[in-house]
Amino acid sequence: MSDVKDFDVLLPEPVKIKLSGKIIDLYPGRVKALAKIQKAFNAFKDKPDDPELFEGVIDALSLIIPSLKDDDMDIALVQIPMLIELAYQVSVPTEAREVVTTEKKTDSSQP
Repeated sequence: MSDVKDFDVLLPEPVKIKLSGKIIDLYPGRVKALAKIQKAFNAFKDKPDDPELFEGVIDALSLIIPSLKDDDMDIALVQIPMLIELAYQVSVPTEAREVVTTEKKTDSSQP
């Protein structure tokens, strides 16, 4: 029997956030979840008065914040972009952020 390489151990731990007065978990998204969230949010930004598109954003966000499906959970429009930003921040490994930051500093110092 061969050894199994467990790549799931590389995933970041959930982040505690406060929404609707409750402390809940935001699970760092995988690529498909983040893509669905971004796609739903972009569609909603084009037609912010469409309740179905808003519901699509909530459904997509619930991929990384399962508590959003609870009946007593609510979210304000102003919170959505910040949640998406946080989801991307915690989904990118620290090492990758350091590489990007280092490269940006190096590039900006070039003449």
